[in-house]
Amino acid sequence: MTFALKSYDETHPVPPSTLKQTGTLIQVAGIQKFLSQTGVSTSAPDPATYNYWYRLFEYVEVPSRIHRQLANPMDDFRVPGRLNLNTIRHPSVLAGLIDDMEGAGNVLSFATYNSDVANGRQLYRLYDQQEGSTRDWWLQLLLSRDATDPIAGIALPGTPGSAPFRSFDFRGAPSVPGTTNLDPRENTLFRSLPADRAANPTDPRHLFEVPTWAQHDDGTSDYHTRNRILSKIMGNTTTRSNTFVVFMSVAYFEASGAGLTTHDDVVQIGDRAHGKTVNQPDYRGFFVIDRTRIEEAFEPTTKKFDHWKRLVRYRHLIQSIQDN
Repeated sequence: MTFALKSYDETHPVPPSTLKQTGTLIQVAGIQKFLSQTGVSTSAPDPATYNYWYRLFEYVEVPSRIHRQLANPMDDFRVPGRLNLNTIRHPSVLAGLIDDMEGAGNVLSFATYNSDVANGRQLYRLYDQQEGSTRDWWLQLLLSRDATDPIAGIALPGTPGSAPFRSFDFRGAPSVPGTTNLDPRENTLFRSLPADRAANPTDPRHLFEVPTWAQHDDGTSDYHTRNRILSKIMGNTTTRSNTFVVFMSVAYFEASGAGLTTHDDVVQIGDRAHGKTVNQPDYRGFFVIDRTRIEEAFEPTTKKFDHWKRLVRYRHLIQSIQDN
């Protein structure tokens, strides 16, 4: 098999400094390859030819701070400090992740945020420095991730219609909430900005893209600047959580039948034991589970998780039957 290689100048010509940075120009070749729905194609999106190059990011990475230590980095199963995009529940956490506030050229409005903190506002506003209240970075995150609960009337995680952030190799049903457009990138960090889905559906900005839409459209903002926040947070976020908080309740019931003495036979469940009502637990406990210790819990001789207690990093008995 032979390949014909073209020079960069022939494939992606260098444009004059005054030319808009779009299409197949050399400065934007990488951006088009990974962030554009159809790659460098200028034709309308076709589900049969969607651009899936972005999935490469699931399998490659730059060295993290874990790789700089003297010990074997393969002994660590996670990079400490990464934020799960699906568990961010307060604007201050997002503000810390973006980490771009106060200066004249920064993304977030310091004046608005500082006023909210000083006055004890329950949820801090993350207004854009250029667009003000037109673009609230916290609200846009919620609208892109959580659907509106029909009862509460607010965006809540897990509500039907929600679009949680998925890993880059996710191949579920691609969609853009609120439109008929099918775009697999919308499941990932590369999803579009909700404010642009209605106003500019054919060319929306990405969720973490910096400039205004006008700057995005006319090419006055170079691609490095417009994607600098995305570049910053991409290595500091994740879609996986390994540590979980578990609240558990246990209730005892009366039972009868042959299954009490014979395996796999019938057991009939009766009323609550110890005179408790239906909703009264006998035990309540709190646990912290660390999934990164899964290999320590596994016993290769039995091929079972015989050492499951090693996954429990902390436990606390809140209530026991003896307390009653």
